[in-house]
Amino acid sequence: MANVFDYLFGPGSRPLRQDIDFRITFDKEGKPVVLPLNGKCHTLSRDGAINGGSLIQDHFYSCGHPMSFPLGGQCVECGRLSCLQCFWTCSTCHCPLCKRHGITAKSEQGSEVTLCASCYDVLKRSRFIKRLLSPFVSFGDTQPEESEGGR
Repeated sequence: MANVFDYLFGPGSRPLRQDIDFRITFDKEGKPVVLPLNGKCHTLSRDGAINGGSLIQDHFYSCGHPMSFPLGGQCVECGRLSCLQCFWTCSTCHCPLCKRHGITAKSEQGSEVTLCASCYDVLKRSRFIKRLLSPFVSFGDTQPEESEGGR
């Protein structure tokens, strides 16, 4: 396996000292995932020069933005991390969502809202019921007028 520092110093260099920092995280199934964070290497070139270099690896959120962006949160649907710019919350139940699982819909007032899948299903069902019953029931915001000659 080629050393990542061979790209910097050439394939003929001999490493004198290498330091690599790792982060161990866990995936959704609980299996450990080892991520290299950064590394330092001092090598001896073919002509006798001592070369030194550092490697810093960029990490990205699931939305594609680098981890130098501020963290928004973890999606309740998939468990992935998103940056603050791509992080949403459900307008109804306030659960955290990534862009992949946030559903944009029109509210009753006509404004756009972001919903999770379960709240979106509730909205669709209520709209269906209102359409189904609208010939028989008035769903307007106005209160029915009281008749003057009541019982």
